[in-house]
Order: sequence, then structure tokens, then C-alpha cells
Amino acid sequence: MNKRAFAVLLSLACLPTALAAPAPARVLVGYFTNWSIYGKAFDPASIPAEKLTHLNYAFAKIGDDGACALTDPWADVQKPFANDAENLPFKGNFHQMQLLKARNPNLKVLMSIGGWSLSAHFSDVAATAAARDKFAASCVKLFIRDYPGVFDGLDIDWEYPMGGGDPGNVVRPTDRSNVTLLFAELRRQLFEAGLKDGRQYLLTAAIPAATRSNTSYNLARIAPMLDFMNVMTYDMNGAWSAVTGHNAPLYPNLADPAPEADRAVLNVDGSIKLILAAGVPANKVVVGVPFYGHAFVKADPANGGLFQKFVGGPDPTPDFNQVTKMLATAARGFDATAQVPYLYDAATDMFVSYDDAQSLTAKGEYIMKNGLRGAMFWEISDDDAAHTLVNSLAAALK
Repeated sequence: MNKRAFAVLLSLACLPTALAAPAPARVLVGYFTNWSIYGKAFDPASIPAEKLTHLNYAFAKIGDDGACALTDPWADVQKPFANDAENLPFKGNFHQMQLLKARNPNLKVLMSIGGWSLSAHFSDVAATAAARDKFAASCVKLFIRDYPGVFDGLDIDWEYPMGGGDPGNVVRPTDRSNVTLLFAELRRQLFEAGLKDGRQYLLTAAIPAATRSNTSYNLARIAPMLDFMNVMTYDMNGAWSAVTGHNAPLYPNLADPAPEADRAVLNVDGSIKLILAAGVPANKVVVGVPFYGHAFVKADPANGGLFQKFVGGPDPTPDFNQVTKMLATAARGFDATAQVPYLYDAATDMFVSYDDAQSLTAKGEYIMKNGLRGAMFWEISDDDAAHTLVNSLAAALK
């Protein structure tokens, strides 16, 4: 299929003719990081894949040549796992993904490209038609052709078009329009690969929350090209904030001293409403939730540490495992308005905002009530051994 024919097909797909189509199945998307096998010794076999619909493998990178590349070949395709045959074409996490899918036939695995520290070259590969074509072709070759049977599509995590990400990123004033063209080219080449293979390859993207979603993307235009968009509705507050606050509040709390304009959108509900108002169908919107918290050092103890001054410095991000250990000595609070928990450790004057089973159940109910596509979380190794957070989300989304 040539580009003109594909453009006609895509334009037809964008017409509002699917109103009578059945609603897409709800999704539960989890990220798995290839570095989890090191410090945390969290192998793919530990993933509760039966609870998930999609697993995003993080991360691939863009090389200096503008092509997709592996970030850790040892972890990805070389590391031998127990019971690996010697004559396998590749080993590592990629082969473990094959085994995971064999045990869970409905699971879709996508390669996630980019992330906070690996988005430097996105602006370059989106800038021209030739660069877009080369990048998309390299992704299809590497992740569909070179390692067959592992990946069911691609997840693009550009942080962020138009700037605001890692200071080392290349930024252009045309990023917002170019990323639309990049998605179109990726969709075209994935579609052509799917025609050859007799199947459909997926294309998703991680989208920032709050006003940055509209600043970075023409949301209405990219929505038809994506199977769904994973909205990063977390990191609303952290060590950069003026006072302690919630990592991922479901709703705003009027007691938050942040400016009203910020308070209105720095929460799940406010961010999702912006995206829906921009023309994105609800069944394309996936709500992101964190399996980690933000800790604030030397916070004032008033109000349980919530919305209080603290000493600046590093941004500790304890995972849920670490938070549960802190709760052995710290006092847990729950913001009934924002619908998220927090803790305050009087011995260290540390305030931590995080999510737990109660808050994730509330977010799952919010997703169901508003007809959204589902939930995404970062990331699977941050959950506890009992998979408390995954289980809470999966139960709520039923």
C-alpha cells in the first residue's frame, strides 16, 4: 500500500462513522523496565500477566543515527535465564516475553521508546519526512522483524514535544505539528507490516497530564492514529513544589495553597477533562497511576504534613514496597477530597504521598463511571510481592 492510499484510509478512519461500533475492551497497561532484573532482581516471570491486557517494555532508545536501538542488549536479548535452550535465536527479557505471552495468550507486549532520559532525539526524527520514514522503518525492522513473536506494537514516550523534559533534549517550535506526522508515519508502516503478517500491530503513546497535554500535542488529530493514549496523571507534586502535596490526586483539594489555575488541572479529573474537551474520545483515554510515591524531607508536622513547608533537596521516590515498610512506624492519613493517602513519619519529619489499594480502587471506579478506556501504571516492580496494587486495579476495572 502506497502512502497516498494509506492517507485516504486514515482520513476515512477519522470520520465520525463508528458511533454504532462496539466499545473497545477495557485495558490494564503495565510498564516493565529492563533494569528491574538487576537491583530488584525482578524477572519477567514475576509479572502477574493474567491481570494485564498490555505490557509496555521500557525502554528502547533513538540512536545518534536516528534509528531505534536497544538500551541494554545484555538484559534484552543476551542474559540466559533458567531452562533457556542453548540454541535459542535470542535470550534475555525478550525471550521471557515470548514465554509470558505463551502462558497468557491475550497479553499484548509493546516496545516503549523514549522516556524521560531517552527523548533527546525525538525532535530530530520527527522533523522531516525522510527522518520519520527512517525512524519508523528501523522500529518495525528491529522490534517486528528481528525479534519476531515478541512485540505486538509500539508505545511512544516522547517527554515532551515543545520542551519541558530533560534539559538535554532537542526542541523545535514545530514539534507539536511534527509529532502528528510522526505518529501518522508509524501507523502507516505498522499497518503495512500487519498486512504482510495478517494481523494488527498497535500504536500507543504516553501523554503528559494537565495543560502540557495540549501544549505538546494536537490531541484531536493524534487520537485517530493511536489505539489509545496513556495519560501520565502523576508527578503532580514533588521536591520541586512550594509545599508538600499529592503525587496523583484524583480530585483537587481547595486547601491546597497552589494557584487556582494549577490546582484545577494538577489532578486526575482535571487533566482528563482537558483531554476529553480537546476532542479525544473517552475510549482512547487511559488513566496513568503511580506505584511509587514522592517523599518530602523535613516537612512541617502540622495537618499531618499535608500542604506544609519542607526542606528542599533530592526527590526521593519510594516504591510501594518501601512505603509499606514506612507505615510500620509512620502515621497514615487519607485525603477524602483528593481520594489519596499519605503518611507522616514524626521521627524523620518526612511526608510521603503515594497510592494504595483504597485510592486505586477509587480511580478504577472513576474510569468505569466516565467510560474511559482503562488504567496504566508505572511500574510493575514497584508493587509488593502480593501484587496488591495490580489486584486492586484489576478488580476495580471489572
